[in-house]
Amino acid sequence: MPKKPALNRLFKLCGRDWGGWHLHLFLSQAEVRVLACKAMADDEALKAALRSGQDFHKYVASIIFNIPVESVTPDQRQLCKSVNFAVLYGAQAARVAAQTGITEKAAEAFIAKYMATLPGVKKFQESQHRRSLIEGCCWSAFGRRRLLSSDVFSQSEIERRSVNTPIQSTASDITLTSYTRSYNRIKEYGMRSLSYLFVHDSLGFDVYPGEFFDLYEILHHELAVMPPEVYPWLDVPMQADGDAGFSWGNLAKIERLDRNNWKFKGSNDNCGALVHLLQKAGHTFRYGVDGGADKDDNFTWILEVSR
Repeated sequence: MPKKPALNRLFKLCGRDWGGWHLHLFLSQAEVRVLACKAMADDEALKAALRSGQDFHKYVASIIFNIPVESVTPDQRQLCKSVNFAVLYGAQAARVAAQTGITEKAAEAFIAKYMATLPGVKKFQESQHRRSLIEGCCWSAFGRRRLLSSDVFSQSEIERRSVNTPIQSTASDITLTSYTRSYNRIKEYGMRSLSYLFVHDSLGFDVYPGEFFDLYEILHHELAVMPPEVYPWLDVPMQADGDAGFSWGNLAKIERLDRNNWKFKGSNDNCGALVHLLQKAGHTFRYGVDGGADKDDNFTWILEVSR
């Protein structure tokens, strides 16, 4: 979503054509999952965090601070989250300090502790730095090569890109491969929903009336289930999340509980609009609101769908 106010408002008003609504699925923490896999850092602590099913940043913080997950404070989680992404994007201690409000010296100390706790990550970084300087390039898990010439980039920029590019490129190609597989299945089943967006780790579709639930299941399966014959090096689980609504500014989060039971989470207006669109498309179901609003004034609606 663009950050400039004028463009942001325009995107939020964007509706779809025949379906009248968006279906948007995306890989959750795709780059962190790629970093952990055996083609990159091959770090067992990171893999355990991703396999645990718990809040990833809290879990890693509990490892670094050597405390139970439930004892991790919001500040500790935010600090760990900032360092997680600093590793991915090649940011230095100064940026971590600016994002978290701690001193640069404290940020340096925490990054050092982070690397000592996750030795696979440190080893991966050092290996990528050496290899890029020797070979003048870096490689993704899919075999894509990026040239890193010292005639074009400074040494620090070469080192940053040698870590960031393989992760970002691999994550993007996972989404692209999943999109291709999804497209083939959609065509095989004769579905009429249209793809209108593919951005790095996200897929956007214009939903044709009556195809919502089947389309969601196809996209979610292809994004979250990684066949070993296609991704032999991907030994961590992937997670796909989704949302839907009649415009970018009116989306509700979607979770499939089972074939006939679904969960929508968002404002009452957004959830209600999504239910109304499903009714117009001919779906029949029972629904109810699960509890009250959360701290962000979002509600959870549970749907039991007849399919």
